[in-house]
Amino acid sequence: MIQQRTKTGGRELGTPNKVTKELKEVLSEVVNNELANVKELLSTLTPKERLDVVIKLLPYITPKLKETTLEVDNVEQPLFLSREEREEHLEQLFKKWQSSKKQP
Repeated sequence: MIQQRTKTGGRELGTPNKVTKELKEVLSEVVNNELANVKELLSTLTPKERLDVVIKLLPYITPKLKETTLEVDNVEQPLFLSREEREEHLEQLFKKWQSSKKQP
């Protein structure tokens, strides 16, 4: 059976890694310098290449949308109705609406 040892050295919990911190700083500087050149760089590309770049950058500036679902109470109703069916349906809805108005 392997015994667990007590931690006696190294970074304390929550202390950032020095290399990671330095790398983030360098990358941030590189990105900031390149952002100043983006318009000029994009103008040298073909329209298709520019569109590809824009499409790749869109996820970083637009919010992610959650999937939504639509629940329908009455699934028996067809999506497309003939003119006669629409008129009949509207009549039924109108009668239902009128009867609901009459009731206090």
